[in-house]
Amino acid sequence: MSDHDASKADVYFTRGKLCFRLFQLRRKTEDLDNCIRALEQGKTIATDSHPDYPDCEFALGSALKIRFQLHSTMSDLDSCICSFQRAVEFAPETHANKPIFLPALGFECIQRFQTTGNVADLDLAIQSYQHLHTVLPLDRQPPDTLYRLGYALLRRFEHRGDPADLDAAIISHRSAAESPSNSRTGKATYLRSLADCLVVRFEYFGDVNDLDEAISALRGIIESVNESPLVLAGCLCSYGNALFLRFQRFRSRDDIEEAADVQKRAIALSPDSFSGKHSYLTNLGNTLVARFGQYGDINDLDDAIALQHRAIDLLPDTGLIHKPVYFANLANSLSSRFGRSKQLIDIDTAISLLTQVIDMTPNARKDKPAHIFTLGNAYLLRFGWLDDLKDLENAIMCYRRAVGLVADNDPTKALYLGHLGGSLYRRFNRGGGREHIEEAIAVGNRAVSLTPQDHPLLANYLSHLGYSYMIRFDSYGEQTDIEKSVFCHRQAVERTINEGTDKASYLNGLGLALSHSFQHSKEARDINESIDVFQRAIKLVPAEHPGNLIFMGHLGSAFKYRLEAFGDPDDRDMAMDAFRTAFSDSRSKNGDLSFYRQTCRAWAGLVLRSSPETLAESFAAWESLVDLIPRTAWLGRTISERHGQVSAIGEDVRRAAAIATLCGRYTEAVEWLEQGRAVIWGQQLNLRAPVDELMLKEPELAQELTRVAAELDAVSTRVDQEWSLETAEGAAQRNRRLAEEWEELTKKTRAIPGFENFLQPKRLPELQKATRSGHIVLLNVAMQNCSALVLSPDSKEVMHVPLPRLSYQLAETLKNNLRSVLDASHTRARSSRPYIPGARKDGNLAHILSIIWKTIVKPVLDRLGFEVSKSDVDTLPRICWCPTGPLAFLPIHAAGLYDQPVRGYTTSDFVISSYTPTLSTLIPTSEPPVSGQRTPSILAVGQRNTPSLGSLPHTGDEIMKIRDNANGFQVHVLEDEDATVDRVREGMTKNNWLHLACHALQMSNSPLRSAFYLHDGSLTLEELITKTASHTEFAFLSACQTSTGDEDLSEEAVHLAAGMQLAGYRSVIATMWSIKDEDGPVVADGVYSRLLLPKPDSTRAALALHCAVKRLREDTKPKQLNDAWFLRWVPFIHMGV
Repeated sequence: MSDHDASKADVYFTRGKLCFRLFQLRRKTEDLDNCIRALEQGKTIATDSHPDYPDCEFALGSALKIRFQLHSTMSDLDSCICSFQRAVEFAPETHANKPIFLPALGFECIQRFQTTGNVADLDLAIQSYQHLHTVLPLDRQPPDTLYRLGYALLRRFEHRGDPADLDAAIISHRSAAESPSNSRTGKATYLRSLADCLVVRFEYFGDVNDLDEAISALRGIIESVNESPLVLAGCLCSYGNALFLRFQRFRSRDDIEEAADVQKRAIALSPDSFSGKHSYLTNLGNTLVARFGQYGDINDLDDAIALQHRAIDLLPDTGLIHKPVYFANLANSLSSRFGRSKQLIDIDTAISLLTQVIDMTPNARKDKPAHIFTLGNAYLLRFGWLDDLKDLENAIMCYRRAVGLVADNDPTKALYLGHLGGSLYRRFNRGGGREHIEEAIAVGNRAVSLTPQDHPLLANYLSHLGYSYMIRFDSYGEQTDIEKSVFCHRQAVERTINEGTDKASYLNGLGLALSHSFQHSKEARDINESIDVFQRAIKLVPAEHPGNLIFMGHLGSAFKYRLEAFGDPDDRDMAMDAFRTAFSDSRSKNGDLSFYRQTCRAWAGLVLRSSPETLAESFAAWESLVDLIPRTAWLGRTISERHGQVSAIGEDVRRAAAIATLCGRYTEAVEWLEQGRAVIWGQQLNLRAPVDELMLKEPELAQELTRVAAELDAVSTRVDQEWSLETAEGAAQRNRRLAEEWEELTKKTRAIPGFENFLQPKRLPELQKATRSGHIVLLNVAMQNCSALVLSPDSKEVMHVPLPRLSYQLAETLKNNLRSVLDASHTRARSSRPYIPGARKDGNLAHILSIIWKTIVKPVLDRLGFEVSKSDVDTLPRICWCPTGPLAFLPIHAAGLYDQPVRGYTTSDFVISSYTPTLSTLIPTSEPPVSGQRTPSILAVGQRNTPSLGSLPHTGDEIMKIRDNANGFQVHVLEDEDATVDRVREGMTKNNWLHLACHALQMSNSPLRSAFYLHDGSLTLEELITKTASHTEFAFLSACQTSTGDEDLSEEAVHLAAGMQLAGYRSVIATMWSIKDEDGPVVADGVYSRLLLPKPDSTRAALALHCAVKRLREDTKPKQLNDAWFLRWVPFIHMGV
């Protein structure tokens, strides 16, 4: 008998059937394997024309299906489907078993789709079920085949969005439900599937009739099915979903409450072993999130998140197609909780999850735009907390992408457009261009026009559009814009029937529009209605709702506007009550920072203008604002990002200190100025603070603090401009987690007896330790008051020195005049520039210095009782100046009347001057001082010819002067080609003194990019602050602009000299502007002759510079004073101890 003999094939077919029978009896895997092997051998022998070939293929596929169910090996499922396909292909249409082959093939294709998500499997399944219609009349088809056809059509619609698939799915499910062969339980199952399809059609196309039919059908099923708990559970879950959707449309509290109740019943009826329980859990989670959004019970959110996590845990390995949806549901729950709790890990996790969801979701899936939109919402939420412009830009990008992925007739188009408009007006408010607000209005109008008049979200779109019109009115003053804004907000209110948080939000928008209208029109009816609607909004939300505080702040502002217009003292009282209420609540620290700063200023300004007796309340208002500093400059951001945030702090802190001074609260004034100045440097220094004492008491905690501090210090200086979005997001989240860990560890440390003040803002007794080297004079300049606050070594009290002749405007004028002189003198780079008489009007610097003397320095010296020293210069008292605001850019140390023939009219006649950005940098870190503990050595760097920059021929002489004064002192020199970035870096780690004679540049647009220029590159401030060493002592920065900061960050001391202090150099000589190249050696000689003899001592740096500059000043003094003379010696300053 040949191998191709049909009878031999029959033998294998029979053997396969017998092995299968054995497997059924014994349930042994080898029997199943033998069955598959025999059938495979049989079909290779038989020809396609063998009468049993289709049955053999089907039997083989059935065996492979069982083995797949046992071992989950995908190749078995693939082979199963191939065998079923061949069975269908080779069975004639009249074959008795073809009506069995077709639905079996369809079923397995659906199974594979549920595992892989490949839509081609749905195509094959649908083709198989539709083929069945041609071989078996519809009325003879089992209802489960109609049900599965409907399922496959629905899933394909979700992926490709063809409405014909959804309509066909509804027809199939309706036919299954109406089949006369149904049992009561079967009918319930099929009716539930029909209802689910109707719900989907409602979601996508908005026909309420579909939703009503679904709810009616499901209610009827629930009332009739009791014998099968699992069937009842499924119907309850679907019923809950339909009620949830109706709640979203009509906002009926009865719907959302019933939805939650029936979904809980469904879960209770389903054991964890039930394969579909995960869907019930995630659906209830969604319902609870919606209920929280409407009624604000935080427990709903916690429960929702727990449910979503549990749903994901129960998701089977074959449920990969559900994973993106479940991740998205969890992300939505976390985003909602963040909106209340402000725990950044929630929104960070949500964004990470949604990013994964989008990556996992095929482009063709109908729900992909929804996931992208949800990610945009998450970015926008985080922007509201962190105020990070990148988040707002990402939100806009997501909304644009979602809008572009849906057709105009898609009901979600308006939703995406509405949110795009809202994000665009926010972008305009954050320094955007007019194109942003114009587009916001255009897309807002489009969202409104695409939305049915009875749609509940129309109010939301109108509200967004109203804000856009209001913002454009504020910027460009077009009267019709504010009229349109009021109209849109009023429409939003009137279209919202439900008296809940949504209506309160729309009332708030209307109140704002009316307030803005009043400020232009001064019509009493506008401000009266504004106050009325704010009060209505407050009544509509629970007292614990965060919106309550915002509405209260807006109400206070409205009363303030009416007070200013009409002068009714009752309005003043009402405004102060509203402001007081808003800021007395601890939740005000968790709201919108810019809003609270703005409202706090309004409160403080109101009470200050009211009467002198209300100064104490103004003090409380500013104290609330100072309390916001830690959040404004949070460690969870990079240094560069924090600089962007703190630019607004300086003015607020100066005003706060001025009010404290007016109240006689000098201690608080000093403490606030310290807390609000050089905030970023202070944070970085805290990260580098020694923990020796803690190590003795709690070594494990100290080690954790040290580890986290080091990681946080490193990650906070990152630069991520060139990173991918995913990489930058990961780094930013790591930064935030470390900051949170740091906060938790410092909290634990402060709970230990004796460490209660660990890294807390320093109080006056601690700050007094900074006076070890002499008097410290804080110069505060604000609109309300200008004064000096003096800390002295021999007093525990703060001395207040009024400066009545100084004003903020005068300080600004002096700063601007000085800048004009410097610009005209081309002092931005160290050079051998000549003085050109007549190039500008002379005498400007003498005039500036005389005003500083009369308005600032002379009153301070008189109050301290200082007289002109008649003895040796070594006995001169020392003042460390700590100027604020525009004064930070003025040469206080050089103030004087230089046209006087006798001594006693210049600062240097009375004192030795130093500067400090903060008091903390002067506080000794150890006893005794660093100098003298080890033999110092100096790294001297000189750059005569830096590539692409001007020649500095005298830097060589400058280095030589250091060598001449060395007296056995180790001097390590790097000049010209040897002065590379790497060698200078290495030298800084080996030497505790540093002298840099080179070009330097302050980058005003990017302060951390300010740098010293070496032979092969630059050493930036950004890099300097990442280096710190305990051995460093003194640095002489003989370069240009090394102590010139950023005018927008006047309180932050963002300059190279401060960077050197942060890197550990506690005593620094620097320059306020570029020096004349030939003067470098003169000053260096004078400084080092005093510093190195009789032995090296960096604590004499201020005295040494005083003497060296005095010599330069006297040796170069012309017969007639001119600016060129002042420009030579004034720029040299000392900073630190």
